[in-house]
Amino acid sequence: MFNDITIEEAFKKGNAVFIDVRSPAEYTIDAIPSAVNVPVLDNEQRAQVGRVYQEEGAKEARLLAAKLVSPTLPEKIEKIRKIADNKEIIFYCWRGGMRSRAMCELLDLAGINSWRLVGGYKAYRRFICNYFNQRHNYNFIVLYGLTGVGKTEILQNLRRKGLPTLDLEELARHRGSVFGGVGLAEQPSQKKFETGLYQVLTQYQESQFIFVEGESRKIGKLIIPEQVFYAMQKGKKVLVYDQLENRIKRILQEYTKGLNYNLEELENGINDLQRHIGKAKVKMLLEFFQQKKFAEICKELLINYYDKLYRHSVKLDEPYDFYVCAENIENAVDELINYAQRLS
Repeated sequence: MFNDITIEEAFKKGNAVFIDVRSPAEYTIDAIPSAVNVPVLDNEQRAQVGRVYQEEGAKEARLLAAKLVSPTLPEKIEKIRKIADNKEIIFYCWRGGMRSRAMCELLDLAGINSWRLVGGYKAYRRFICNYFNQRHNYNFIVLYGLTGVGKTEILQNLRRKGLPTLDLEELARHRGSVFGGVGLAEQPSQKKFETGLYQVLTQYQESQFIFVEGESRKIGKLIIPEQVFYAMQKGKKVLVYDQLENRIKRILQEYTKGLNYNLEELENGINDLQRHIGKAKVKMLLEFFQQKKFAEICKELLINYYDKLYRHSVKLDEPYDFYVCAENIENAVDELINYAQRLS
C-alpha cells in the first residue's frame, strides 16, 4: 500500500530515498536533493502525451501514456528496488498527480510499500522559497579582495580541512565577471542554484560560522536570495591581499587550464569588454592576444579596469575585521582558522 506524505514530513525521515518520476528534462532543471530520476516518460514521450492532451483530451492522453510505459514497467520496478535498498521510497512528480500515483500503485501490486509526495516538486519549491524568505542566523566570515588574490583557492583549502564553507561561484558555475564563465559548464537554473545553496546552508546550520567569498548579488545570470545576501553584508569582513605578480599568475593558471587554453572564450570575453573600456583598448588587447601576451592582457585589465571597478563597488579603503596576506595560501588558511576560532 502507499500513503501520502508532505515535504516537511519527508525531510524528517532518516531512511528514505526520493524517486523523481518526471522526465529527464524536468529533472535536469531542478530536483529534490539526492533524488534519483526514474522517469515514467522520457522527454519525447512526455511531449507526445502533451500534444495528445491538447488536441484530443485527457482520456486519450492517459491511454497513450499507458501504452508507452507498459513495455518498460518491469525494468523500472527492478531499478527502483535496487535504488531503494531497504529504504523507504518517496515518489514525486510535478505536482503529486498521475505519474507518482501510478508508480505507487504499480509498486503496491508488486508488494512494495511507498509514499507519494503531496504536491510533488511544486511543494518542494514552495518549501525552498519559504526557507529563503525567512531570515536565518547565518554567521558568515566574508572574504573580500581584488581579483586574483586567491579567495577561491583559500575557500577550497578551508573546505578540505573540514571548515564550513559556501562557494557561491562553484554553485553558480560562474566567477561573476565578463570572463566568469570561461572554461566552465553552463550555469544551472536559478531553481537548481537555490537547491544547492539550501543543501550547503542546512548542512552548516549548527555551525558557529561559515566562510564565503564576497560577491555581487548577481553571479552571471543567477541571483543570490535576498536574505542570504543580507546576511553576507552583515558578516565579519576579511580583506585578502597579495602582490600583483602573484595575482596575474593565479588568473592565468585558472583561466587557461581548459581545452585549447580556452582561447576562443577568452577572445570573446575581450570583445565583450568594448562597451566598458572602448574600441581602442579592446583593439590593443586583441593585438596582445594574437601575440599570446596573456600576462600583459591580464596586467592591463587588472590595473585599469578590474581593480578600479572592485574598489568602487566594495570600497576597499573601509576598515575590515581582519586582514590576511595570500602570498602563501597555507599560511593564509591557518590564519583564518585561528581567527574563526577566536570568534567562537
